[in-house]
Amino acid sequence: MINQILIYTRPWEVRFGIMLATEFSRQYPDKPIKFVTFFSLCKKMIQSDGRFEVIYMPKLLNEVTGNEINEKDIAELDNLLYCKSGANLNMMLSSERFLPKDSISKEIFRNKHLIVLDKLVIEGTLSVSSMYDHFVYWLAGALATAKNGYHFAFCASGLPPNRTTIFKTPWETWTVSRSIEETNHILDETIQKLNLPVEQRVSYMKKDEMPSFRRRFNQRYKEFKCSVEDWNSNSYFVTKNPYLRILRRFFMPLLLYNSDYKHYTVSDLNDIDLKNYKYLFVPLHYEPEAVINMFSPWLRDQIEMCRLISQALPTNVKLIVKDHPLMSGIRKKEYYKKIQEIPNVLLVPSMIQSNNLLGICIGVICLAGTAANEAALLGKPSICLGKPPFRKNLQYADFAEDFQISNLYSVIKKWENEDEYKLDLHSWNTWVNSQIDIPLVPVMNGVVKEINVEYDDLKKFTQFINDSLSKNE
Repeated sequence: MINQILIYTRPWEVRFGIMLATEFSRQYPDKPIKFVTFFSLCKKMIQSDGRFEVIYMPKLLNEVTGNEINEKDIAELDNLLYCKSGANLNMMLSSERFLPKDSISKEIFRNKHLIVLDKLVIEGTLSVSSMYDHFVYWLAGALATAKNGYHFAFCASGLPPNRTTIFKTPWETWTVSRSIEETNHILDETIQKLNLPVEQRVSYMKKDEMPSFRRRFNQRYKEFKCSVEDWNSNSYFVTKNPYLRILRRFFMPLLLYNSDYKHYTVSDLNDIDLKNYKYLFVPLHYEPEAVINMFSPWLRDQIEMCRLISQALPTNVKLIVKDHPLMSGIRKKEYYKKIQEIPNVLLVPSMIQSNNLLGICIGVICLAGTAANEAALLGKPSICLGKPPFRKNLQYADFAEDFQISNLYSVIKKWENEDEYKLDLHSWNTWVNSQIDIPLVPVMNGVVKEINVEYDDLKKFTQFINDSLSKNE
């Protein structure tokens, strides 16, 4: 029984959110529909539309002290959330990249969100957000589930490309029924595209064209005025003084454009010694983002990940490490130097195509990246140290659950013998059945980055929700 609908939105999601709310109002005419946001820009846009209530979270958080809830109630809620969603409050809290520094402030931060969201999320709430990349979205989803409601979180998928996965929890997906013929066709199509450069097959990996200065200035000025309001409202999503932030938004892209630190062990695949050594491929993730914060909450330090893998390597196996292309020019030089200091590691340029590395490596190990899924499709063994929802496609699907770091040596020794992996078609079908065939990912639309969807695309999303709800009854 659905009693209300909550849509959590950010600036690049507002247009999509209003379209979604419009469709929900048609399907559920007697149910209240509310937006929840931390951004005054979103608040103003929804208020201008005039059809839906908008809840500005900084205002509500400022109205509570965090002392209105006792530790006994928190402990009971903590246990309930863990039983219903598989994650406790501390795990959810650790996903927040904007946490206060000291422990007391962290508790107050947690308590304020508990107090506000516990009132907002009533029994039978249907809520929608993008991925669980902040504490507020993770907690909101867990509360909806705990109160006999439903939460649908969406995130763009890199494989199959240009699709969107719909999540129930950070580690579980909603699924609908599709024919074997359809999922097999998607599999064949996906494998055929694996030889293409990633920017040609994945829409959100394409570089955006730089708009004119005038258009950028007008948009940034609008964003600036809203950022001032957010800053004055203590919205923790605005982490920098807006007067400094606007300068950063203008000039940092110019400083970082096409910039790349040349701290590589080898600069070309021809420099890799394939005669005397075998290699594992470790792709680094973009950060901060949901891949690390939710899919791998117990291991987030990627330098530490490389160190753990390195110490498990047989003497004739080396580690090829490649950074995410979108991190080029963003990480500090010291980051790459620390990786190079790890024994048995070769750091290669981020512009090298991952599919070329998959061809020369015996397997892939990462936290939760798409490269592990790609390897499975190509018959290569792979491991995710985290719990991405596609992990059932991998040869070692339960590696994270069993936390088998101590067994890595024996696993890698198996891979040396060209241990070919055959994809489990049932797992693949389940993975594809958790997706819709549109990329709900922000792209540059003029001077504004937003999710660019048409009504037919929106219908695919709402149909998926309705089919999932029907299946759940």
